[in-house]
Amino acid sequence: AAPVSGGGGGGGGVDAGGGAGGGNTGTGADMEVVVLGSGACNPSPTRSASSLALRLLNSYWLFDVGEGTQVQLQRCFVAPGRIDRIFVTHAHGDHCFGLPGLLCLIARGRDRDAPPMDIYGPAGLRAFLRVTLRFSGTKMLPRFVVQSPHISSISPHLSSMSPHISPYLRQDASALRG
Repeated sequence: AAPVSGGGGGGGGVDAGGGAGGGNTGTGADMEVVVLGSGACNPSPTRSASSLALRLLNSYWLFDVGEGTQVQLQRCFVAPGRIDRIFVTHAHGDHCFGLPGLLCLIARGRDRDAPPMDIYGPAGLRAFLRVTLRFSGTKMLPRFVVQSPHISSISPHLSSMSPHISPYLRQDASALRG
């Protein structure tokens, strides 16, 4: 994963990453973008599922979190514990299946007193995380807040889902409304 730099300062450089990195790559740019994965739903050994990291000054934002994102993060300059915001563009698995595992990685490097991380995504993302994290018994998590449309906007769709999945989501959706 190689960053593409922009903004003021050094601008324009590309850095091959390298190391666990905790800050910017030294290009002097105010902004850097790293394509962590572009393999969509067909990842390969050389192309991970969808994910992109953006550094704005000292703030890291992640766009989509396909499977393998946490491995890619460890190959470049992005320090997982310094990710402030995560944006999930839509609810396809190649854009969100890596999120539960990534949260565990972020927790390892994030100060417990740090403000909650913001996660933005479509309706149902909060329920997906609650069910997944509860099912896996995950305890090591950073503080985070999921920002998405109100849960009532997905409630009508829950009954049309697979009978093997919908009871869990219906139960979780009820807890979110109450």
